[in-house]
Amino acid sequence: MTQYHVLTRVEDGGAVALQQCIDNQQGELCVGLRQITYTVGWYNVGSEEAIFWRSSGSTETAGTAEVGSGLYRFAHLRRLINRI
Repeated sequence: MTQYHVLTRVEDGGAVALQQCIDNQQGELCVGLRQITYTVGWYNVGSEEAIFWRSSGSTETAGTAEVGSGLYRFAHLRRLINRI
């Protein structure tokens, strides 16, 4: 079974060219991962984002809740929404 994997650069999503081709026609070779690069500062809530809400009932109310930029777990966002 032939498998292909493409390594990509996180900076621009382009393919990473290997310095040397891997000839594994005999199926005896393994590939090891030597380095992982990650970026600090990826956010699921960016700057200048907010939660806009409106409730209807006997009286209609609406508002905006500011949310600071950051990486939030679902539980944290759920608590924030429940407070609103």
